Amino acid sequence: MDIHRGDVAAIKTNVLFFFDGGVDDAIALLYALASDQVEIVGIVADYGNMSRSIAVRNARYLLQKTGREEIPVISGAEHPLSGASPTFFPQVHGPQGLGYILPALAPTNVENFADVVPILQRYQEQLVIVAAGRLTSLAVLEAVYGDLLAKVGRIFVMGGAFLVPGNVTPVAEANFHGDPLAAEAVMKQARSLTVIPLNVTDHALVTPEMAAELDADDRTGLIKGMFDFYYRFYKSKNPQIQGAPMHDLLTMMAVVQEPMMRYTTSPVWVETQSGVALGQSVGDFRPYAERPTDRRSHRLAVSFDQEFFRADLMSVLKSAF
Repeated sequence: MDIHRGDVAAIKTNVLFFFDGGVDDAIALLYALASDQVEIVGIVADYGNMSRSIAVRNARYLLQKTGREEIPVISGAEHPLSGASPTFFPQVHGPQGLGYILPALAPTNVENFADVVPILQRYQEQLVIVAAGRLTSLAVLEAVYGDLLAKVGRIFVMGGAFLVPGNVTPVAEANFHGDPLAAEAVMKQARSLTVIPLNVTDHALVTPEMAAELDADDRTGLIKGMFDFYYRFYKSKNPQIQGAPMHDLLTMMAVVQEPMMRYTTSPVWVETQSGVALGQSVGDFRPYAERPTDRRSHRLAVSFDQEFFRADLMSVLKSAF
């Protein structure tokens, strides 16, 4: 498949990236930094796959490795809205969040969370938010700076699982399960929201062959070390799987590759009570359903062009850095 990119090189989408420090976050960031269609204007580093401090360090490290240290790294949420201690997943993403890559300590000068506000004020409708982790920081923005958030052009969220099993419980996806109160608040109030759920991102596979091809041209020396650890985990859980699912990468790509995605529209409810259903996301896909008056409807991804995904990923990252 041909990927035509040069005609839009001068038109970049400004992205504020909410990042929680894991492998698929890192691959998504590398894609965005390499793309001639994305301009990362800030990174909010949250707890999630790793602690907030590791997420901050990983963001700084990736920016150092790619020569983009001018991009501000903003310190986000440290724990969910409930105040509970978060659960981390080093078995999935590695002890430092980047698989077999063990980052050297980066400078710790990061921006306070309030420094998101000037970014919102500056870009307004020209800004896209990509939230790839727990939705705690986004929910706080909605509660405190809702008037500014309402001016943002679009919000893309990786989260939820619709009509499929979850990945941390029988019914719940990790981001919504990690802070269901925040997920419910965002699903209820946010405007111009697109949800890229687990039932779609599970098919965004990067294969060992793709990783080896990228590694041959990877001057950062990052991709294969991250991929190999991440793929080993998924292979241990499902020996039949042919690659590692890049949930956050697909979410980032969806921002600028609209023809790749297919969507439906539905309100979303998130279960906030304790028990096996905690964090479960529910949509209403009945054609005759009446829309509720207490929450907004959102665009939900239902499928994507996998050939386009693979071709665009390889085209962008093979020419990077």
